[in-house]
Amino acid sequence: MTLGSVVGQGAPDVTGLNTGNWTITFDSQALGAKVPYFEVYKMVVAGATGTTAVIRIDNRDWDVIQRADVNSWEAGSPMPLVPGQTVYFFWSDPITDLEAPEVTMWLRYDLEIPANQAVG
Repeated sequence: MTLGSVVGQGAPDVTGLNTGNWTITFDSQALGAKVPYFEVYKMVVAGATGTTAVIRIDNRDWDVIQRADVNSWEAGSPMPLVPGQTVYFFWSDPITDLEAPEVTMWLRYDLEIPANQAVG
């Protein structure tokens, strides 16, 4: 079942892990999922030409985007999440370029998971 999409805009890094560069943060409030288990099944990224980005779930690397200027990703391996987790996109370009990146993530959940059935 789809949970729709969420859009994040680049902002100056406040995590201390990407100082001086653009960071996009999807925390629980931004993700808005109310089911115990959900996933990102598609994402679209747009940033400055020639940039890369590291995707993290909480404090662990999930993936690296070699073309973070314009790229998309489909769910060959969806990103599994639970409420309370935060997804970060750490861009390689500095905030001084004034080209804030953007990420759109599409979320869904599996109604076959018993814990997700109870939320209905």
